[in-house]
Amino acid sequence: MITVVKKVHFFGCFILLLSCLFLQSCAKYEAKPFNRPLGISLKKDNISVSAHQLSGSECKYYFSKDLTDTSGYQVIHLTVKNHSSDPYVLDAHWIDLHLASLKTINQKLSFNTPMYMLPWVAAALVFWPFLIGAGAAAYDCTNANREINNDLDSRGFSNNSIEVIRPQKQINKFLFVARENWRHSFKLILINKRTNERSLFDVEL
Repeated sequence: MITVVKKVHFFGCFILLLSCLFLQSCAKYEAKPFNRPLGISLKKDNISVSAHQLSGSECKYYFSKDLTDTSGYQVIHLTVKNHSSDPYVLDAHWIDLHLASLKTINQKLSFNTPMYMLPWVAAALVFWPFLIGAGAAAYDCTNANREINNDLDSRGFSNNSIEVIRPQKQINKFLFVARENWRHSFKLILINKRTNERSLFDVEL
């Protein structure tokens, strides 16, 4: 009788462990395409600027995580269109916001590899082939974190970024601002690379 009870208990624990593994989300990250620019478009000197503060659901769409809720960062989708025949420069030092570093945001978005491996390692104590799952989890986390890094390098704009906007082109960038430094309006200056003239924009979010 005691043996039967032990077997039932063992089987129940094993099923619970399998359920945890099944419910464990896979570590995946995919760069989502930019939606159509939102917000008021400001135009000056053949340049147009629009900025939109991302909601929690929009953060989840782009980053698979709500940075506004879990990490205390507000995210701005900034779009700059250059309709002129001259290149323009967007420099973080000419944006009137305290921008976060991309390294900090990367740390907030990255998947914790040991945490994803832990359930599989625990299951492997019962049945060793689950170690294969642990290896797969580590592989998925590594790939996902690489995609996060590539996405931020491509589309993030940090406290020391500089971007050249070529004639008849546009850029879309994500700006990250810590909650304690957040403001609903800021100034942005674009510099004509040929003439060194400055175009000032007062942006409202």
